Amino acid sequence: MRWRRVVYVALVSVLLLEATLQLLAIGFWCFTRGPSATPDGVGAKTVLCIGDSYTFGMGASDQSHSYPSQLEEIIRERVDDEWRVRNLGYPGRNSREVLQRLDAELKRGTPKIACILIGLNDEWTRPAPLQLDSTDADDWVANDRFRWTWRIPRLFRTFRGRLRVTEEDEQRAFEAAQAGATPRRPHPKIVDTGRSPEVSAKIRQLARESMAAFRAMRYDEALRLDTEVIELAGPESLALGLALHRRCRVHSRRGSRDAIAADTARLRELYRVRPIARIAEQLLAAFAAAGDERSALEFARKAGADSDDPVLLHLWADREINGGDKDAAREIIARAVAALDESHDDIDHAIVLRTQTLVLSHEKPEQALRSLLRAHVRAPDRDSTLRLLRPLCVSVDAERFRQIADETVEDADSRAAAIALYDELTSDESAARMEGIFRSHMEQMVWRCRRDGVRPVFIGYPLLWPQWYMRAAEEVADETGALCIRSAQPLIDSLLRDPSHELYVADGHCNDDGYRLMAEAIAAQLIPIL
Repeated sequence: MRWRRVVYVALVSVLLLEATLQLLAIGFWCFTRGPSATPDGVGAKTVLCIGDSYTFGMGASDQSHSYPSQLEEIIRERVDDEWRVRNLGYPGRNSREVLQRLDAELKRGTPKIACILIGLNDEWTRPAPLQLDSTDADDWVANDRFRWTWRIPRLFRTFRGRLRVTEEDEQRAFEAAQAGATPRRPHPKIVDTGRSPEVSAKIRQLARESMAAFRAMRYDEALRLDTEVIELAGPESLALGLALHRRCRVHSRRGSRDAIAADTARLRELYRVRPIARIAEQLLAAFAAAGDERSALEFARKAGADSDDPVLLHLWADREINGGDKDAAREIIARAVAALDESHDDIDHAIVLRTQTLVLSHEKPEQALRSLLRAHVRAPDRDSTLRLLRPLCVSVDAERFRQIADETVEDADSRAAAIALYDELTSDESAARMEGIFRSHMEQMVWRCRRDGVRPVFIGYPLLWPQWYMRAAEEVADETGALCIRSAQPLIDSLLRDPSHELYVADGHCNDDGYRLMAEAIAAQLIPIL
């Protein structure tokens, strides 16, 4: 009978502990959720713009010159000043991610129109198909809703830390930080915290939970978790910089410009006392979250001017590309490639070679392909290399690609893998499957908008040459009766009248003038149905 008593006591203890943790979680949720996170500009007189970097406004001098901001200006001037346009673009998004988040955004105020601009990133992210039913929306609404989960396993994971690196690695990182001997770019799985291995484990767990909360659009939770990280992390640690950058992303989604400015100022001070490339990377990302391309370029020039760090030089070249100065970017990235040596890890080589590819892709596509193959061999799992590989692979036939691979890639297994990737990226079957997934996602977006009383409008990319995803979106619009607006036509007309008129930055995004023409084209067709 003794063992039964032990089991009974253990079971009751576990249940009491779980109940106590649940009550504490509910109390903390009630205390921290604060006022509603619904941003200004929701309701009947609202246009929702959702998409990728072209909606976000990459290439513009700041987010006030993105197409949604300029569209709002036009609508308020020509219709009435109660209209609001919400910009929910985010760089790198694909059709699956937009579909996943669409329900939550539609329910945060029920806009009258949803402008959807998506497709370009499907080409390199190759999203898996997603089929939602009418109940799936509940997973994406109300980012301040209490979320039920078992608390004891989370408590155990927190104490255990779920370390992805060995304790010896953590100890070495801690000792290096204490001695002020942090490497130029730490191992990608080790983010120095300036604290002991035990505290580092907790910081890593909080960071993972923050990123999960951000992806699920639980912004209050993400801010709370990152605030905990900031309180725990060392004052000169990379973990502090990453947490500040993550907070800037949340503030950007909410339009909290004062909060972005405050966290960006802290990142500037962190870089001043610890000028390493990874903190510079976080500061530039914070500028991007704020849509402040001008400050990003000024900072990159200042940080890279007297540096021989190839990662800093790559960051500088990347900003020059966004700013449209390709000649400067070419010189800077040449310095970065020359500075690479065996002391730099595979990630360093890959990101520098990827930037070199961006500079060379239009002028010397085969040389760009060689750079990208070397980058891919060093870091085969990086999405950013796959994004660039497909258009370059399509530009050469199979025999020429094999010749380039033989000349560029020394290892036989890596060469075989590169050739297999070429076959996959250029096969008709792969392209047909990718288009089928994209069409399914777009059809579901139309249905879900109409279910909530929102009118769906597809926006075409402002590209001079039509792409498969633009054609597919137009076909889905025809089949479903949705409106599709071709935003590229006014840009084409302007260039035909004046070929010297600059409407794009070097990486293909629009500049301020390009987004203005895009907004004018969209407004011309939206205003009659508002």
